[in-house]
Amino acid sequence: MISKPVADESMVKPYPASGYTAGAISKTLAQNQEIDGKKILLKASCMFTHPTQDSDEVTLEPQQDTAIQIENDSVLREGDQAEGDYGNILKIDPGQTKVESDTIDQ
Repeated sequence: MISKPVADESMVKPYPASGYTAGAISKTLAQNQEIDGKKILLKASCMFTHPTQDSDEVTLEPQQDTAIQIENDSVLREGDQAEGDYGNILKIDPGQTKVESDTIDQ
């Protein structure tokens, strides 16, 4: 079984639908565990706005229970994503950074 990397605070990215603008991303972070000096991401949300349409709030939570539990919560992993009512997406996308799940500092 291939392990998907655990998400740190830098890996969540907004993907706005046509005409939408992503606001600031609100993050729920683990307080006592880090990956390479970055906090582990437990949950994220973002408000996407459009000049003529309704706003779209997207909340990203773990897709399933994960083997790694931090503060009694599952963690977000690479590839997790959430889509809002208007096609806006919030996704764990490490880009060039990949951190394996066994590198969590405690």
